[in-house]
Amino acid sequence: MIMTALYSEIKAAGALVRKGLSLLLAAPAMIAAMELGARPASAEFKVCNQTLSLYNVAIGTEKAGVFQTEGWWTLSANDCVSPITDDLGSRYVYVCATSIYGDDALTGNSTMCIDRRKHFVIAGTDNCWLRGYEEARFKEIDTHSANSWTAFIRENGN
Repeated sequence: MIMTALYSEIKAAGALVRKGLSLLLAAPAMIAAMELGARPASAEFKVCNQTLSLYNVAIGTEKAGVFQTEGWWTLSANDCVSPITDDLGSRYVYVCATSIYGDDALTGNSTMCIDRRKHFVIAGTDNCWLRGYEEARFKEIDTHSANSWTAFIRENGN
């Protein structure tokens, strides 16, 4: 009788130790999951390069009622950049992507100003040449008013 009671206590203690050990081992995973779940979703506009070429990327957006273009972000093969790291302010974002040889990766119909020699932020889209800038064709990306969006550069130019 004493042996049976002792065996039951040892068995119960072993179960508690195993349960405690499994909780101890699971704790880091649970903490990591809680931290990931607690973080707000990041809003951004990304451009991803699904080719083997190197591109320079410029974007056009409306900020505070003024349309502006900004560039350049260097985009390596099979990589992404985030020109906009906040919620998208408007439904449309315009993208210009050129190879290091000056070839357009995205074909668009919207003409805007760029400066191929250096990083730029240019307010307005008219009279590019008169203001000392170059005209470039930007592709209109309809984000459907989403907070985040990813545009892709592919081999076929779409």
